[in-house]
Amino acid sequence: GRVRVATLPSLAAILLPSIVSSYQRDHPDVELSIEDALATEVLDRVRSGEVDLAVTVVSATTDPIGDLVVTPVAVDRFCCVFPAGHPFAEVAEVTWTTLAAEAFIAFDRTTSIRQHLDRAFAEAGVRPHNAIEARNISAVAGLVAAGLGVSAVPGLVLPLMTFAPLGHRPLGEPRAEREIAIVRVPHRPLAPAAVAFQRAITEASRSGITLPEETSWLPAGGSC
Repeated sequence: GRVRVATLPSLAAILLPSIVSSYQRDHPDVELSIEDALATEVLDRVRSGEVDLAVTVVSATTDPIGDLVVTPVAVDRFCCVFPAGHPFAEVAEVTWTTLAAEAFIAFDRTTSIRQHLDRAFAEAGVRPHNAIEARNISAVAGLVAAGLGVSAVPGLVLPLMTFAPLGHRPLGEPRAEREIAIVRVPHRPLAPAAVAFQRAITEASRSGITLPEETSWLPAGGSC
């Protein structure tokens, strides 16, 4: 009768609510707990048994995950975000080289977003000019809106920045995406209620649950 899920803040706010709503209609007697945390904390919680499942980003993680069952469910693409009136509004796509020439509002090194961006900049062969670092999505949005620089965020984060007058454009090659997956411990059996919640996520695309722009469901497939 109880399911506990650890996840990232952006996934808790944007990816999961419609799934949770549908699940609770079908399973009204199940007590569902959604616990948001940093990426490393999410994996720690699922390994320790504090939660039944994790829904998290598994690409660019610095933590080995070979001991876990990973079921990819969605991807979101990185975009440049910029203040109103910025020249980037005139282009269809922003290059990494052009982005690196701007004052950059960077995420803290503890965040999964920073890990992805560090890798993407390295693959593009450029280094950003990190003017300011912040850990909170709202702080980054506010700093960008104030004209202090530009930044880059994945698709599921864009809806969390709508309070600020920002524009966005997708980033070009190398295409940077986050892979989002359900993660669990293989030797720990799941209760029927937890199995049902996992199924609700993997079948979300067929249930008509839509995602924000620059985000898409992956076809239902096997674990890795």
